[in-house]
Order: sequence, then structure tokens, then C-alpha cells
Amino acid sequence: MTIDKNLMEFYGIGCDHCDDMKPRIAQVEAETGKRFAKYEVWQNEKNLQILQKIDKGMCGGIPFFYNRRTRDYICGATSTENLKNWALGRPHEAFTQGEKKPFSMQETLKEWKESADKMKQTIQDIQSKLQTMSAKKK
Repeated sequence: MTIDKNLMEFYGIGCDHCDDMKPRIAQVEAETGKRFAKYEVWQNEKNLQILQKIDKGMCGGIPFFYNRRTRDYICGATSTENLKNWALGRPHEAFTQGEKKPFSMQETLKEWKESADKMKQTIQDIQSKLQTMSAKKK
């Protein structure tokens, strides 16, 4: 399956909503035969600049899906069916709540803690890389 450069997915490593979308994306790619062009934006400044140029305030977050052919987008997590409609150029919702699941305060707090832990680890990784780069320059 070749990458369809018109179907752009912007995501971040450690982004829970982006991670939630991975199986849905894989299903849509398998069903349509169209592989999305993927752009990681939290650790890649060039990809972040591409996102900002395309987004222009439409969404302001990730995951963000943009179809260059139709100029349609989806802001945030969404259902498999909505993502498939977007990929095929069909009518879809730009803003949805993803797959519906019942609200649970305990689950929400757990997700926030996991997200904070991932962010903490990402910050530590970046600090370590910066220290290594700084030591190499000396």
C-alpha cells in the first residue's frame, strides 16, 4: 500500500487521543487501500510548522487530519466511519467525540495521570538529549 500524500495525519508521540486513533486509522487504511501521510509534531519542528500552516486556527490541536484534495479536515479523535468518510471525500463531521464510551471520573483521572506521566517522560528524554548534545559540543 502506497502513501496517499493528500491524506495527512498530524499526531504527537505520547498523545493519548492520537494513540486511541491508531487502530481506527489502520482499519480505514486497510478498507480504503489508502495509507495516510503521518506527521509527528511534538518532537519534529518542521512537521509542526507544516501543521500550523495548514491548520490556520481551524483546530489548534492533535490529532488533526487534513485532506489536501478536498481541503476537508477532522479535529480531534473521531469514529472509524467518520474517518473513512473523510478519507474517501464523503460528507463527514469535522468535530466529533470519537467512539462513544460512558463517562467515568475514575477512568478520566487515570487517563490524566497516564498522560502526565508520558509528558514527564518525554520532557526527561528531551532534557537528556539536550545534555548529550551539549556535552558533545564541549
